[in-house]
Amino acid sequence: MTPRSNRIRPSNRFARPAHAGRTSRIGRSGRLGQRGEDIAAAYLISRGCTILERNVRVGADEIDLVVAEGAAVAAVEVKTSTNGDDPLEAVDDAKFARIERAVVGLEWRINRIDLVGVAAERRGVTIRWLRAVR
Repeated sequence: MTPRSNRIRPSNRFARPAHAGRTSRIGRSGRLGQRGEDIAAAYLISRGCTILERNVRVGADEIDLVVAEGAAVAAVEVKTSTNGDDPLEAVDDAKFARIERAVVGLEWRINRIDLVGVAAERRGVTIRWLRAVR
């Protein structure tokens, strides 16, 4: 009689799915967005701002950063890109409408809406900060 192997063969039920080990598009973009927000927050702090809140949810909407610059309080939308495109081009009228709707529900008195674009490429990171776009 041949000795049986102690190895356990996985059944199809427990087999590793084809997508296992790969990052989903949502997961990748979520991590990219979070990294962009981290970079933007550090940049704004280096420019004298104070981060009051991050990722503030107001209903279905979200404000990435709430920052104070002197006496002004700004809601900041951060957009990140790694494909060479200008990340700020992703902010359209519909996105502005969501930001403005969220601003109304914040506990802070928002004086302005700022945009920060983080373009990450092999040669480095480019950051653009547009104050008081709305």
